[in-house]
Amino acid sequence: MECPNYFWPWFSEEEYARRYARIRESMARKGLDGLIVYGVSRGMGMEPGQPNVVYLASVAAWSQTFVVFPIEGAPTVFVMSSNHVITGSGK
Repeated sequence: MECPNYFWPWFSEEEYARRYARIRESMARKGLDGLIVYGVSRGMGMEPGQPNVVYLASVAAWSQTFVVFPIEGAPTVFVMSSNHVITGSGK
């Protein structure tokens, strides 16, 4: 991953792999196939739920943000912008 921000420390691929593994272990114990993590920000990631989005994806948008976090595979980030949805995968 490349660092898309200058507001908090950037973490290594190994750190994200560690985070994802711990979350997925907990998901498996609870029988969950995926998570939808919501955040909204008006102050660069310090509002309700947005730190959770930052923890998973290192993204803090100025609007509503969702991370779809599957038990397997890469997470997808959705950022609401006006009446449009932009995904982290660029699709």
